[in-house]
Amino acid sequence: MDVVTTYKMTEDVPSEPTHDHELLVPGLKARHPQAWDRFYMHWYPQVYTYAFRRIGDHHGAADVASEVFLSMLREIDRYDPQKISLAAWIFRLAHHRTVDYLRRQYQKQRPPNSSILRPTDDDFSEATANRMSLQMALRALTEEQQAVLLLRFFVGLPLVEVAKALNKSPEAVRGLQFRALCRLRQLLSPEGGDRLARGE
Repeated sequence: MDVVTTYKMTEDVPSEPTHDHELLVPGLKARHPQAWDRFYMHWYPQVYTYAFRRIGDHHGAADVASEVFLSMLREIDRYDPQKISLAAWIFRLAHHRTVDYLRRQYQKQRPPNSSILRPTDDDFSEATANRMSLQMALRALTEEQQAVLLLRFFVGLPLVEVAKALNKSPEAVRGLQFRALCRLRQLLSPEGGDRLARGE
């Protein structure tokens, strides 16, 4: 089983089509409560999970997700669907807010809680072990590599939309994805797993 397949098996990519949510934009700009309720119900879990995978802390992920939606509420009038898709715009904000959070944690010299990497019950299955190994390997990547893999294989954005979300060229994103997958293959090999376990 290759790295991409293993990665995608850890979470199902949301199956609801997102193009329907582009139709909500006029209602969002008009601040219609029903439009925002539907928008929130669809996108909040995805933004929260993206942040949680980057941060590894439930409270931090909830804070980031809340900041993202506050930013969207403030900036929705400037959103132009002709320039960027709704999904790419949302995850551009999510990426920036996540980076801001991680920088604040670094400045406080208090790293985010990594309890996600430890089992919390007695049912330590092979699937649980695989998820933990993958999470540890992901955190060994650079921030940009993590963001690219999450947006490509969890959120399911096309490469061009990932480039827009991260303010990079498609070629740069393609290079980041290639290097990230190569690094994951190394880290998820038996030798790489031993190094991760030793914290190297």
